[in-house]
Amino acid sequence: MGAASTPDRATAAQPRAAVRREVARLLASAAAVATAAGASGAGTAGGLSYTQLIQGTATSYCLTGRTATGTQAGPGSIAVDPTVIRLGSHLYVTGYGYGWAVDTGSAIKGTLIDVWYPCDQAIQWGRRAVTIYVLAS
Repeated sequence: MGAASTPDRATAAQPRAAVRREVARLLASAAAVATAAGASGAGTAGGLSYTQLIQGTATSYCLTGRTATGTQAGPGSIAVDPTVIRLGSHLYVTGYGYGWAVDTGSAIKGTLIDVWYPCDQAIQWGRRAVTIYVLAS
């Protein structure tokens, strides 16, 4: 084989280095998304002792009736994705206050929660970014 048919080591290393840089960039991006969508560890903030802190989004609902846990929907009822926040958890949601994870919903996925308000207030609430504190027992 002649020199023209075999790549030199520097030329062969360039694509591998580019692939390594791209993999590092993708891993860093995935870590940033997981941090933004997920939870941080336990701690305290403003006197709240929490086991999980989640940056999420909240909408609101005003339906009455029974929740997924069998309680009556009303003030303090919060619908959550039970794969993210355990049903029965005591929560503090910025802009809303204290509540309990007692309900689920087909549209409630990931870090989206639904807080209960009377219908006129539910409409005013809209959709907003919130910090969700899963409180220590």
